[in-house]
Amino acid sequence: MEVFRDCLVTCELQDLGFSGLPYTYNNGQDGNRNVQVRLDRACADEALRDLFPAARVVHLATSCSDHSPLLVNLEGVQEQRRRPPASRYEIMWEQDVKLPTIISEAWAKHRPDGNLGSVALSLKEVMNDLRQWRKATFGNVLKEIESLCGQLAEL
Repeated sequence: MEVFRDCLVTCELQDLGFSGLPYTYNNGQDGNRNVQVRLDRACADEALRDLFPAARVVHLATSCSDHSPLLVNLEGVQEQRRRPPASRYEIMWEQDVKLPTIISEAWAKHRPDGNLGSVALSLKEVMNDLRQWRKATFGNVLKEIESLCGQLAEL
């Protein structure tokens, strides 16, 4: 680690920090054998930081790897928070072994004609099918989280 820090100093690089998960590696082991550390970093020199003063790094969640992907947003955080999209894929869906079948059946039902517009429409229809499946399988997760947060606050 000392050699790494010396390299950063020699190259005049600074860690851009992060938001999101506090670690970028999780070995997935149970109990005392679990290791969660911040291995991956995004660094920049002064010239890059001058070009992109609002640059932000986010540690994203993944269920497919023991390393979390880093998202480097060079445009920075927008002042106004936008509502999240009505339809988006959620990692928690992968807990259900039926997910690949649900996606395959939805895609087969809404197969595109071959042009980009029909692909976009087909993806939208697949997400509509996934939304219905999500409600039937997981219920209203956001409402449940709000309820649990309320209970936690009371405790």
